[in-house]
Amino acid sequence: MKDTAPTQNRTKTPQNRRSKWDVKAAAAKSREARKAQREWAKANLRRDFLDAPHWAELARQYGVRLPQWWVPCTRKHMVRWLSKLGFSLAWYRDWAGKSDLTWFMKRNPDWPLRAFVGLLLEEREAESLPLRRAQGKL
Repeated sequence: MKDTAPTQNRTKTPQNRRSKWDVKAAAAKSREARKAQREWAKANLRRDFLDAPHWAELARQYGVRLPQWWVPCTRKHMVRWLSKLGFSLAWYRDWAGKSDLTWFMKRNPDWPLRAFVGLLLEEREAESLPLRRAQGKL
């Protein structure tokens, strides 16, 4: 009769095993990084948008979860949200009248990603279009 015991511990070598202390140290380092990012955002990003309650309502209506207030606008995140909400870069160029997303970041350096997504949700509402989700989850 063959041994049918799980072999997952047999394949791990001492080099690729992580002790619980390594994992705890990595988790603590990650918490510190998030805390530092939130502190930076608190000092540098706006939170006083009059449309914020409307954005939250639109997010509920469309079934999306808005980014946290402390997440800054980056090109990578903006492209991801354009795709998630069914917009293309060509649509953005027509809408904004500019050729690149960095223009928005330069004009609004203290805006968080949440505000950008809120504007996109407002556009979605204004066009009265249903949300066409890209492949994958929001």
